[in-house]
Amino acid sequence: MFNIMKIKEGKESLFEEFLEKSQKLSMKVKTPIGLGPFKNGEERIYIYVTHYHSTGAFLAVLGGLTITGLAFKRARATEHATWTYCEFSNAPALPELDDVLVAGANDGDGFATFLGEHQAVIGAICNRIKDVRGKSLESYIVLGDTPEHQELLDAYQAQYEKLTIYRGRINSKVTA
Repeated sequence: MFNIMKIKEGKESLFEEFLEKSQKLSMKVKTPIGLGPFKNGEERIYIYVTHYHSTGAFLAVLGGLTITGLAFKRARATEHATWTYCEFSNAPALPELDDVLVAGANDGDGFATFLGEHQAVIGAICNRIKDVRGKSLESYIVLGDTPEHQELLDAYQAQYEKLTIYRGRINSKVTA
């Protein structure tokens, strides 16, 4: 599940408590965070991917979040959420990324092809399987936050379509 969560002002500590405790709960049923969490403090956005290896694991985590009250904490802290069941693939560069650009596109294949033609170092690709809340784009591509990648995103937008772009930094407080 690919998650983009915008947090209400002043509720960041509540959401970080949710992330920390939900990650422990998820690990009990072997559903680790496979990407992130990345945090953009200025915009109060958190980006992460949770791997549910089965429907049973998903239901166990969902039930645990509900029973422990963590789902309520997440709801109280969240201003806007995008949840996408996705096909997730990562590249060898992913573990090296501390600062990321996450670019969402409606033409995921065209966007990935464009980046490949320009030798962009892709950290991960999340292709939508099912949009949970009606707000997901077709594809999200994770890149290192570099001037070269920003130039590629600008060039793609000038030639093809507008992208939704998020910036984030690995949230060491939650992943440590």
